Amino acid sequence: TNDIKFSKMTTKFIHDWMKTLEKTSRAKEMYPICIRMMYNAAMEEYNDYDKNIIRIKLQPFRKIAIPKADVPEKRAVSLDLLKIFFTGTLPETKLKASLPELSRDVAEMVFCLAGMNTADIFELRKSNLKNGVLCYQRQKTKKFRRDGAYLEVRIPERLIPLYNKYLDDEESEYLFNFNRRYQDSNCFNINVNTGLRAYCTHNKLPKFSIYNFRHSWATIAHNHCGANTEEVGFALNHSSAHKVTEGYIQKDYSPISVLNEKVIKCVFG
Repeated sequence: TNDIKFSKMTTKFIHDWMKTLEKTSRAKEMYPICIRMMYNAAMEEYNDYDKNIIRIKLQPFRKIAIPKADVPEKRAVSLDLLKIFFTGTLPETKLKASLPELSRDVAEMVFCLAGMNTADIFELRKSNLKNGVLCYQRQKTKKFRRDGAYLEVRIPERLIPLYNKYLDDEESEYLFNFNRRYQDSNCFNINVNTGLRAYCTHNKLPKFSIYNFRHSWATIAHNHCGANTEEVGFALNHSSAHKVTEGYIQKDYSPISVLNEKVIKCVFG
């Protein structure tokens, strides 16, 4: 049902619901946190503590310990396996536009753009390209960060053929033509992962998802190119722990492109 009254939200009721999430990896933490936030927001809105008008009397979350989400498995692919992936062959097809081909190309774009997400690649506009540098905001976190999750990365020389292959050369605000084939970034991501499965099966490789290439970029940057954790986090556009200090600094994004070239050289020579 979607009709749950606040009076029904007892400690036992929530405990019983949380038991149904025990076998999940993230939902067992995230779902109760979301419900607790809504519940607390409702108490702030409907209860008037100054006038002692208490419409929502129960406080069930005071006695509930929300479990921690499981530590996510490492998704990085080994250097040798990446080299095999990028030199693999495409399965034969009669279609003009091969999905495995698109997926392999997008995987290379993700990897060679410092682990850029497919949503960010899909949403790139021509206005994001400035003198060979992609200046964009990360779609996933731009609404929640004071800096708008802004980042800059230079398009590496290796990626120019793929850049030209998928460039939207018509009168469109989009930089690439993926929007002509897929209705949104989510649909684009799903199809890329579908094509990756077919490509990996054809080349007798383990099943990859597009996120493997972001994790692999980070691992190679750290383990093979001498970057520290903070430098990798900066390149991946993760939020920094030094938020106050960041407010003082005019950021220089060029080290990301330098590190990215090192990672590309490590894999492609």
